[in-house]
Amino acid sequence: GRVEAISGLFIVIFKKDKKEKGKWKVDLCNIQIENGNLVYQDAQVGSSFGLNNLTLGIPRLYFDDNNSDIGLDFDFEQGGKIALKLLYDMGKGDYDMKLDLSKFQIDAVKPYLAKSLNVDQLQGLLTGKLSLKGSLQHILNIMASGNLNLQQVKVTHADKSPLLSVNDLKLDIDKIDLEHKDFQLNGIKLNGFDFYYDNFAEGNTFSKLFNKKKKSEESAKTEKQEKSASLKYLVKNFSVTNGRVVYTDHTLGTKMSYPVSQINIGAKNVSSGNPVPLSLDAVLGKAGTLTCSGNVDVMDLSNANLKVAIKNLDISDFSPYALHFLAYPVEHGILSFESENVIVNNMLNSKNSLDIYKPVFGNKKRVINKLFIP
Repeated sequence: GRVEAISGLFIVIFKKDKKEKGKWKVDLCNIQIENGNLVYQDAQVGSSFGLNNLTLGIPRLYFDDNNSDIGLDFDFEQGGKIALKLLYDMGKGDYDMKLDLSKFQIDAVKPYLAKSLNVDQLQGLLTGKLSLKGSLQHILNIMASGNLNLQQVKVTHADKSPLLSVNDLKLDIDKIDLEHKDFQLNGIKLNGFDFYYDNFAEGNTFSKLFNKKKKSEESAKTEKQEKSASLKYLVKNFSVTNGRVVYTDHTLGTKMSYPVSQINIGAKNVSSGNPVPLSLDAVLGKAGTLTCSGNVDVMDLSNANLKVAIKNLDISDFSPYALHFLAYPVEHGILSFESENVIVNNMLNSKNSLDIYKPVFGNKKRVINKLFIP
């Protein structure tokens, strides 16, 4: 990298430690860099960061067990800026950092994700204020709190087909303790998203997105058990508004796409090991509706209760399935479905009601697929 402009003064202070004979202490005072430009390049992943208007201020840098007060400000060449305040104890390795990030372009991290994700476009703006405490002697022992806001996100597959877009995502972090795997959030609020799920004969969206890593079934099972057993989490308020999921099946003779839109989800006190009061509603296709409510622990479905209601669902939207498997297209039909489900100690008690109004099937078609239809 290069530093194009440096303005400052270094004052070195030597002090003899009275407690320990022959030991001297060295402090640096009044360290300043103003209007600097720095280019950071990571040749291993092909990443490059341009840091402009860099300002560094250190009133006093201690090399012992005292806290050094460090201030750092700069603009990212790609967009966004950062302000950092740091108290650092060089003797113990302890730090207390205040981070203020504004409209950081997340495409800067794309090179670091290339080994695990197959994406062409990764866009978005990240803003947030975080407080981080920890020790460089124990890297993963980090305590964090603050808030993050991710906006205008757009992600596409390597073949440029759409994957995900997010209008606004807010995280209000009460406490994250990495050492004890304890995650406590005051709120997660997602407003406006589109997610595209594709099903292929050779895989699906996720197999297309993630680079394959060979893992034995036993090690994968052990890793999953360890994660679920030790992870603690609490989200006091969780909400999703105005979401949309588009499901596309490429395995049929005719490509079939089905949208689920106006998705709204609400939940409170989402925590590990406890049933969560949940509400969900959405629009199915053009005019169908889905409502869902109940108490569910997504990590343990041995005890739950859930009510589901589907109304005004046009079954002709699913005609490609009927044509593929039965050779008869669906021309008309309105479906209504209601279900009440109670699970106690893995025992399910379910009451269901299904009604299809005026179903109409077309003439039999000649279908070429793996199924033999006489």
